[in-house]
Amino acid sequence: MAKKKYKQRFYIIGLLVMVIIIPFFVLLNSTENHTTVTFRVRKTWTMDSLDLAIEKQLGLTLPLGFSNWSKFFGYSKVQPCILYLEPNVSAWSLIRKLRKNRKQAVDLVILPAISREKFVDIVTDKLDISVREMHQGLMDKFTLMKHNVNDTTWPTLIIPNTYNISMSVDFDEFMAKMQIESSKFWNNDRKEKLRDQNLTINQAVTIASIVNKESNKKAEYNNIAGVYINRYRIGMKLQADPTVNFAKGIDDRVTNTQIESPYNTYIHKGLPPGPICIPSVEAIDAVLNYRKHEFLYFCAKSDFSGYHVFEKDYNKHRKNAKLFITALNREEKIRDSRK
Repeated sequence: MAKKKYKQRFYIIGLLVMVIIIPFFVLLNSTENHTTVTFRVRKTWTMDSLDLAIEKQLGLTLPLGFSNWSKFFGYSKVQPCILYLEPNVSAWSLIRKLRKNRKQAVDLVILPAISREKFVDIVTDKLDISVREMHQGLMDKFTLMKHNVNDTTWPTLIIPNTYNISMSVDFDEFMAKMQIESSKFWNNDRKEKLRDQNLTINQAVTIASIVNKESNKKAEYNNIAGVYINRYRIGMKLQADPTVNFAKGIDDRVTNTQIESPYNTYIHKGLPPGPICIPSVEAIDAVLNYRKHEFLYFCAKSDFSGYHVFEKDYNKHRKNAKLFITALNREEKIRDSRK
C-alpha cells in the first residue's frame, strides 16, 4: 500500500513538473532583439505563419513551436495588431501582448491636400489592408457604388481628421466608416450652402481640392474659391495649374498646358471629373463660404511670400504674372549658379 502511494505521489510530482515547471522555463526564453522593434501581425497569417515570423524577425524558437504554447494560454487565432517590443521580450510576455491586442484599434490620421498615393500609404501603414487591396478597391466600381462614389469621386468621402478604427477592417468596412464620417461632416448647414450655390458635394470638393493646391495660405482660400466659382459660372475655362500637375502626376512648375487629360482645365471647360487631392476642411468651407467678388485672375506675388495678387482686368493680371515670372527666373539662375 505504501509503495502504491509513493508511486501516486511520484506521478503527481511529475505532472506538476510537466504542467508548471517545464512551461515556466520554456516561456522564460526571450527574443533576440537588442533594441525596441515593431512587430506587425497580419490578418492573412496562419498560426504557422506567426511561428515563422517570430522565429525570423525576433529570433525566438520554442520547443513544440510558439503557436502551440500560445494556444495553450488562450491565443489560438491570429488577429492583426502592431506590437512595439522592448529588447529581449520573454515568450510569456509576447503571448500576453498578443492576447491583449486581439481587438487593437489605432489612430488613423488622414492629412489634408494629399494625393491618392499618399492616402494609400497612410491607410496601409496603420490598418491591415494591403497596398494592392487599397488600389483595387479604389478602382472597383461595384464596391465604390455601395458608398455612392466612383473611381474619380471617392475623395469626397474622405474628410481629413483623426479616426480611431479597428486594424482588422477590410477595404469595404473602411470605406463604410468614411461614409458615416462624411455624412456627419455634411450637416444641414453645409448642405443648405450647397443648395444656395447650386453645387453638388463632388463639385464643391473638387473646387476645394484645386484651392488647396493653389495656396498654403488659408487666409486666401475664400478669394481663390471665388475666382474659380466666377470662372465656372460664366463658362470660362478654369485654367488651374494644379490640374495640369495632376494630369502629369507630379507637382512642378507648369510650362506645358496642353497635356491631354480630362483633368486639364486649360483644355477642357468646367470642373475636372473629381477632386485632384483630398482637400482640407478649411478649403471645403472656403468654397461653401467663398468671397463674392469680381476677380477672375490671381497670380503669386513676386516677393515669394506665398500670397497672391487678385485682379478682374486681364491686362493688369498679365503685368503681375510677368513680374512673378521674371523674379522666378532670376531665382532659378541664382540657384543654378550655386550648384
